Amino acid sequence: MSSVTKTQVGVSHAMLRTGVLCAILLFGLLYGCKEPELPTLVKVRDVQLEGLTNFNVVLQVENPNGKKIVISAAHAEVWLDESPLGTVRLLTPIILPKKQEAEVALQLALQFHSASDQLRLVFALATWNNAHTLELAIDVKGRYGIFPFRKKIARTSYSALQTSLGLPAFP
Repeated sequence: MSSVTKTQVGVSHAMLRTGVLCAILLFGLLYGCKEPELPTLVKVRDVQLEGLTNFNVVLQVENPNGKKIVISAAHAEVWLDESPLGTVRLLTPIILPKKQEAEVALQLALQFHSASDQLRLVFALATWNNAHTLELAIDVKGRYGIFPFRKKIARTSYSALQTSLGLPAFP
C-alpha cells in the first residue's frame, strides 16, 4: 500500500488549479478573439471636401457587437479604370460603442501616386457616365474589446462594396 504525503497532495491540487486556470484562460482567449461582426452603415450624414485630397465624412453606424470596436488604423488602395490611383488613410481613430447606433466622424486623406493621377480622377469625375470603374482593397486594424483584430477586403469593385456594405453611390 502506498502512502500519500501532504506534499504530494499539495502538488496535485496545485497542478489541478493550474490546469483549470489554463482552461479558463484558453476559453477566454477563444471567446474574446472571435472576429467582430461588421458594423452596419445606417446613413451618410455629411461629406466635406478640403481640396482634392482631404475629406471629412460623418456616418451613422450601428455596432451589433457586445463589445466596443476601436478602429485605430485603416487604409485602402484605390484603382481607377484598372490602374492604381492612390491610397486613402484614416487620420484619426474611431470608436463604435457596443450594441448601439452612433454618429462617427471620419477624417480621411487621399494620397495620389502622382500628379497625373489627380488629373485622371478629375476627368473621370467629370465624365463618370462613361462607365469608369473604381476598385478598392481595404485593410483595417483595431481592437474588439481588449483584443486586437485585423480585417482585410481584397481588391473589389466599389459597386460590389456598395451592395455588401450599404455604401452610398459614387460619385
